[in-house]
Amino acid sequence: MIMTAVVYLPNLPVALARRAEPALADQPLVVLGRRAGQPVVVAADAPGVARGLTLRRARLSCPPAAIRHDEPERVAAAVALLRATLATLAPRTWLLASPPDVAVAADIGRLSPAQTHAEGERIRDMIFQTLGVVPVLALAAHPAIGHIAARTAAVGAVVVVPPGREAAWLAPWPADLLPLDQALIERLHRFGLRTIGAVAALPLDALEAQFGAAGRMLYQLAGGLDLPPLPAESRETRVTVGWRFSSSVIDRSVLDAALRRIAGRLAQRLQAGGQAARGLTLTVTSDTGAPRRAQRALVGPTSDAARIAAILIALLDSLLAEGAIDRLLVDAAPAQVYAEQGELFPAPASCAAHLQETLTRLAPRHAGQLRRIRLVAPDARCLEQRIAWEPWEAS
Repeated sequence: MIMTAVVYLPNLPVALARRAEPALADQPLVVLGRRAGQPVVVAADAPGVARGLTLRRARLSCPPAAIRHDEPERVAAAVALLRATLATLAPRTWLLASPPDVAVAADIGRLSPAQTHAEGERIRDMIFQTLGVVPVLALAAHPAIGHIAARTAAVGAVVVVPPGREAAWLAPWPADLLPLDQALIERLHRFGLRTIGAVAALPLDALEAQFGAAGRMLYQLAGGLDLPPLPAESRETRVTVGWRFSSSVIDRSVLDAALRRIAGRLAQRLQAGGQAARGLTLTVTSDTGAPRRAQRALVGPTSDAARIAAILIALLDSLLAEGAIDRLLVDAAPAQVYAEQGELFPAPASCAAHLQETLTRLAPRHAGQLRRIRLVAPDARCLEQRIAWEPWEAS
């Protein structure tokens, strides 16, 4: 049976804050973000503190809790690193849940029952060594079942749902674990259906009569039956890089230097993903007033750090106003870089010369984007693991 590994990182912003500050390991922790300009709890590991609470209510609920501010760019980078790590094991990954509770699934191929738990422990340890955060690892025949299983376990656990026994494994768990909206969960509770097994015991026609189209999904989820494959994911995930100053800054040379550092980091992340920015948004936060934002769509996508820095510095000109700046945030809309085979190989006789000419012409526009394949592991289990992409440099 082909198995899917689901890596679950509950409260990832809290875990990353504790990784950065080991002294917080045994202390209640609240991570704040902003909603409608007001600080609210986006993740917490503190008694009585729920997500969405204001800062004042969080302090009243748990006075000894440490307060830290959310860093979306750090969280996004951790998710990207997690997916890149899993991509070394599997040809395809899916993002099942976004922060603060992150779940990523990977198809890890056929495993015997004796191999499954040991493989789960190996993947868990590999994720910990890479991220410095201990995940929950669940293995099942379908990502949806694995995601439910991961949410039932403690951090560091490896959970295996045996193929063919999904319904029996799921039966005792609360129906709240099913990936349903809150209104549907409340309807199940009103009917007295509080466990997944109670839902699975009902016939399909009864569920469809009461819940409409959602009834078939309920029947499939609760029984682990013929779950549909996950759709292909869009590669249009935005790339965000930020810079927080230790104190407010008004010196333009300092601001420009920070933008150049941001551009360098952004270029590295784009190039690592085989992408180029087709649009840039710069947001500045000052000590007076609301955040200000400027954006620009690019005529030609780029991953060149110098070009990105020049655009960001120009955008900053339109955002400078009274008051010092506390933080810079750059958001890039990426695009994949492709080359048409017809352009690269128009005719066998002139193939080599035309290829070199075309690559030389594309190199300045897409710095670091051009790559070639090299055979690295001829005996690897998956075809995708037998090759590696390496940068092509203009001669």
